[in-house]
Amino acid sequence: MRFGYIAIEKGKGWFVPQKFSGIVEVDFSSGKSKFLSRLSGYSIFESNLCGAIQKKNNLLVTSLLYKEELNLYRIKESESVKVILEKFTSRKEVDSKRGKFRMSFCKENYIYFIGCGYPGIIKIDTASEEIKIFDIEIENGSQAKGNDNGILGWSAGITDKKLYIPLCGRRELVVFDMEKEEYKIEKIRNSCYMAVSRNEQELYLFPEQNRVIENYDIDQREWKRQIDFPKGFLGEEESRWYCAAFFHCGYMWIFPSKANMVLRLEVEKEEFVCIEEFDNVEELKYLNAGVYDENKVWGFYQKENRLDIIDCHSLQIQHKYISTPDNIGEFVRMEEDWESYVSQIHIEEELDMKQMLSFIYDKDSLSAEHKIRKGTGSNIWEKIG
Repeated sequence: MRFGYIAIEKGKGWFVPQKFSGIVEVDFSSGKSKFLSRLSGYSIFESNLCGAIQKKNNLLVTSLLYKEELNLYRIKESESVKVILEKFTSRKEVDSKRGKFRMSFCKENYIYFIGCGYPGIIKIDTASEEIKIFDIEIENGSQAKGNDNGILGWSAGITDKKLYIPLCGRRELVVFDMEKEEYKIEKIRNSCYMAVSRNEQELYLFPEQNRVIENYDIDQREWKRQIDFPKGFLGEEESRWYCAAFFHCGYMWIFPSKANMVLRLEVEKEEFVCIEEFDNVEELKYLNAGVYDENKVWGFYQKENRLDIIDCHSLQIQHKYISTPDNIGEFVRMEEDWESYVSQIHIEEELDMKQMLSFIYDKDSLSAEHKIRKGTGSNIWEKIG
């Protein structure tokens, strides 16, 4: 089982599986996990439904990647509720590759989801479960460039009152006032895809093209300085180098997506420390990252189902490998789930078998139907070899 996005609190984590429709809880002291709930209205074998996940008090909220809905899980009651987001109909052009939401966070008694492929913000009151949707209207402009034009960035700068969300492909920021629940769009020096706030005055922007971090003065609305990445820091061209950046314990922490270093930055001195270096840049590293406790940060290394917990001062790393839950069978409804599972396999066979055989056999060979009857697994692998 591969896990997706994660919410962490007090030594426990809540993951979204990639190949199953549900929520998994993990105890990091033991590394053991258990399947908590399936998603309401779906076969347990449906995959890639879930985007970001967030927890506050008794509520776990999961955004469905390509659906017009959220899943609310009440922990104490062990209840999973599907909420249809009818107001989403005002914006249909959701980016099919990125899905709707990538970033989520908690603020006071609220959970926020910030759009990526979907240009908007969701606000959830965890006490009343009231949900508000804020569409962000983005006009076509001369600054726009590339396939990412107009999608919201991977992370936002969060202050006490405002969100600063990059608009990819443009030299613009969406500034959302959380108290007034209104937004405006401001011009900036370069297009960026990640924004990180240090305090109420300072914003740090990760440009899409330049391999630097730009310091932006919020009050003066002007660029102040840039911080160059250290020599030896590399990333795959035309890919996102970093998956997350945030401040904790007085430092900025930068986790790579398709780059070769986990970094800690002391912004005043502009000094980087490489915490871990990887041999390649092509392989996807971390999916998301965040604050673990008062003295630690974490990054989720998806390929190995591994949570890396870093001490902010000693920089020692704990690797927590997460086991697959062994109680999934309790949640399988054999008749409906198995029928859906078999149907999916049957459809994939019908669509893919002839295409696969066209690569294996010459065009002048016998018909695909005859080969299926005659051929065996060993014959096919001999042809491939």
